[in-house]
Amino acid sequence: MNKNTNKDIILKIFSLIILLLLIIWVVSCSVQYKQNYLKNVDAHNQLVELCNVEESTISEETCNTIISDGKPVMPDTFTVFFQLLINSNLSLIQLIAPMIVILLASYSFFHEYRTGFYKNKLLRMPYKEYLKYIILKTYRCIWILPSFVVVIFICSFMISGHFDVDLTLSYWPENYIPVSISVIKNIFPFMIIFLLNIMFNSLFYVNLALIPIKKSNNYIVNVISSYLLFIFCDIFLEVLVGILLLEKFVHVSQASGIFNLFNCWVYDSIPSIPLYTIYCFLLAVISFLVVIYIYHDREEVIIESEK
Repeated sequence: MNKNTNKDIILKIFSLIILLLLIIWVVSCSVQYKQNYLKNVDAHNQLVELCNVEESTISEETCNTIISDGKPVMPDTFTVFFQLLINSNLSLIQLIAPMIVILLASYSFFHEYRTGFYKNKLLRMPYKEYLKYIILKTYRCIWILPSFVVVIFICSFMISGHFDVDLTLSYWPENYIPVSISVIKNIFPFMIIFLLNIMFNSLFYVNLALIPIKKSNNYIVNVISSYLLFIFCDIFLEVLVGILLLEKFVHVSQASGIFNLFNCWVYDSIPSIPLYTIYCFLLAVISFLVVIYIYHDREEVIIESEK
């Protein structure tokens, strides 16, 4: 078993460990959400009991409201899904998702490049074919974030047990649902687009992970550099392009919502979902072209890897 095979096995184990940690995280937040709901039900039942006491300290008007509203309704699966994703600790995924993909994407590529193992493969295949092979191999890690989303959805259904949005709205106010009602009413097409945009953004993260490797001699430094590059891209696109250029000078309302690189998880500030999907696709394509440009020169790549 060669060193490269060992690296592949380590990467698979590392990927499974990260996925397992994400699943534990989702389950923990889901249990907490269900417990909070049950506490609300218990609180409602206690208030009803107090209202039925002859010398109740609660006013008659308040008691009538409590009784007429009824027991808190368990929200539908979609509402629970977005509640978990946006209003629980899972919202931190917006910050750590790029880091997760960067960690996985840069591992095998970095070690193969810096150890010079790729030179052995260049004896058996043309450089362009090898470049295509190693990039596609690196793209395998884009499954991790969509899997995370699917796990949240499964847990949401296990908590809720139904898809009746109207039942949710019969008790909860409309602003309890973290996304617009139009999205909830067309949830299955939206979920497909949601997962598609997560995949486009994952491709973007992978490409960002590959860009600094050519000049980097340390794996951890490369990971940090890639994440800082992501933050720089977000500031440049959202602030300079979205706010200063389009909103201030061209007067395009909510343009920054489309250019915000964290909005693949939260859609409340995105004015057009189809336009945002095109933007995510362009991010993946343009960053891929940058990677190809950086690594297109075989001789230059070899010289850099030997430094």
